[in-house]
Amino acid sequence: MELEAQGKKNSKEYKNLSKECSEYSKRIAENNKKISALNRSMNVNDMTMGQLKKEAKQLAAVLDDLSESANPEEYARLNSRLAEVRNRMGELRNAGKKVNQESDMGVALMSKLKLAVKAFIAVKLLGWLKSAHDQAYETRKEFAKYEAVLRNTFQSQKKTNDAMKMLQQLAADTPSSMQEWTEAYIKLINRGLKPTSQELVNMGDLASSQGKSVDQLIEAILDAMTGENERLKEFGIKASKSGETTKFTFRGVTTEVRNSEDAIKDYLLSLGRIDGIAGSMAVQMQELEGIQSNLGDTMDAFFNKVGKKLEPFWKWAMKQANDFFSTMGDLLTSYTETYDLHFDKMVQLEGTLPGLVSRYEELAGKSSRSAEEQKELASVISQVQAMVPGAATAFDNYGNAIAISGEKVEEFLAKQRALLKFENQNAIKETTNQLEEYRKTYDNLIAQQEQGGATITQTNGQFGGSTSYIDTTTMPQIEANIKKYGELIQGAEEKLKQLNGQTVEDAIRSQKKMLEARHNFNKMDEVQLKAWIKNNKDTYKEYAEIA
Repeated sequence: MELEAQGKKNSKEYKNLSKECSEYSKRIAENNKKISALNRSMNVNDMTMGQLKKEAKQLAAVLDDLSESANPEEYARLNSRLAEVRNRMGELRNAGKKVNQESDMGVALMSKLKLAVKAFIAVKLLGWLKSAHDQAYETRKEFAKYEAVLRNTFQSQKKTNDAMKMLQQLAADTPSSMQEWTEAYIKLINRGLKPTSQELVNMGDLASSQGKSVDQLIEAILDAMTGENERLKEFGIKASKSGETTKFTFRGVTTEVRNSEDAIKDYLLSLGRIDGIAGSMAVQMQELEGIQSNLGDTMDAFFNKVGKKLEPFWKWAMKQANDFFSTMGDLLTSYTETYDLHFDKMVQLEGTLPGLVSRYEELAGKSSRSAEEQKELASVISQVQAMVPGAATAFDNYGNAIAISGEKVEEFLAKQRALLKFENQNAIKETTNQLEEYRKTYDNLIAQQEQGGATITQTNGQFGGSTSYIDTTTMPQIEANIKKYGELIQGAEEKLKQLNGQTVEDAIRSQKKMLEARHNFNKMDEVQLKAWIKNNKDTYKEYAEIA
């Protein structure tokens, strides 16, 4: 192009270059033919998709320029080759689709697998949470029980909290569990003993040195304080009574102790301070059993804290459930049953509350009270509040009632009396209706008996009408039902008499009379009892009722 622009088209240089270009073009064309021929001779299974597409395009172009009638053999050969190439292209495309489908299936499988793993983890997590929830509930329930026992014993929330802290610390520092220490401590408290933390450690060391539990030692100590020394042998302690003293021998050392509870207790506790005994629990705490026990106490403390947080919800949920089932039970309870239950409750309230209120006013009116009177006052307030929730008028810092109102108690009783009268009317109405139904059924049964059996009616097809006859085989059942409904009528009539004439005052008087008779009966000595039996007819029945 450059030579042409310079006007050298007829030059030798131009001619030589033109000749070379023609030769190169010829060679390229020949090579393309050879490549095309090679491609056509190649097995289509060895060709790539790109080669197949190119081959198909070339063959289609050749066939378009070739006349089938002019060269039928060549046309058929090329057409066959084109079909072969296209078939191979189709196979490769299908193979690609299959790979994509398998890939999609793999992705779907992995997705399902992930979902299954997540579901498995979720189920396990829910199972663990349920287990943790149940553990927290059971642990808190156990701790709450201990706290309630101690609170009732001490009549003081502060003393209860102090005792629980001491016991928790003991459980953390020793191989014995919180449950073991608490149960042991409660046993001692209920026997009038108030051991310190160090005294409990001494007991634990002595028990541990002999391979026994704290509870076993405490049982042995409590027995020894009453003069029963048999259990001390399990701890290697021998005892020999001699008048007003007892000689105890432990590890070859004999000590004489006065026969008093305090002296015996002090001696036995002192054994926990002997060299070789003291520190026994601390040594065990370094071993596997001690470490395991400490882990259990740590877990209990954790679950108790969780339980304290959930306790208000648990109480609310159980109260709701209790209210629900109580309501459902009330719906299934007849008016008569409701009245009977309320009547019994009123007899108890009327027979108990006035005396409790009177005693409360007597104790509360004192300018100073002894420890026993203070404890009794707290007990009276607790009993009244349990019967009349709205009676309390003052509370301490821990929510415990410390004062009640006699007026509120009387107001409560007045409302209960009015409610009882209303329930009485409903019960009378219900029993009257029931009695009428029983009488109708009874009269129908008598009529069947008089005619010799029940009347049976049977149909004789769609257009045959019906016929009736008396079935004499029903007589035994009729007679049994007559007896049954006769007894029901008698019972309903007696119930009506009771509902119309029964009063709470009569029931209270009857109850007091029975209690007085029982009290007098239990006070009888052997001579009086024999005389009473001799002078009373039908003694067995009366004895059973009173006793």
